[in-house]
Amino acid sequence: DESVDACVFVNDNYDLDMVLYTIYLMLDAGFINANISKAFGGKYLGAEIISLTWEGNEFLDNIKSDKVWEQVKKSIAKTSKSASLYVFKKLAEKIILENILN
Repeated sequence: DESVDACVFVNDNYDLDMVLYTIYLMLDAGFINANISKAFGGKYLGAEIISLTWEGNEFLDNIKSDKVWEQVKKSIAKTSKSASLYVFKKLAEKIILENILN
C-alpha cells in the first residue's frame, strides 16, 4: 500500500489549505491514518494519507449503495445545506437499519 499526498486533491475548487484542514479533520475523527506536517506556528504544510481506518471503511461501506447515499443526501437537504461527516455517518447507519427492519 502506498500513501497518498494531499496535493492530489488540490484543484480549482479546493486549495491546499482546505485539503490539509479536511485531512486533519478526517484524521481527528478517526476515519483515516495520516501524517500531517505543521510549521512552528501551527500552519499545516503538507500531509499524506496512509490508509483508511476501520471507522472510515465502515462509513464507505454504509454509503456505497446509491439508494442509501441518495436517502442520506435528501435527508440532509431537508434540514440544512450541510452537515458534519459524523452526521452523514450516523444518518447512513440509521437508514440502513430502517431498510433492514422494513
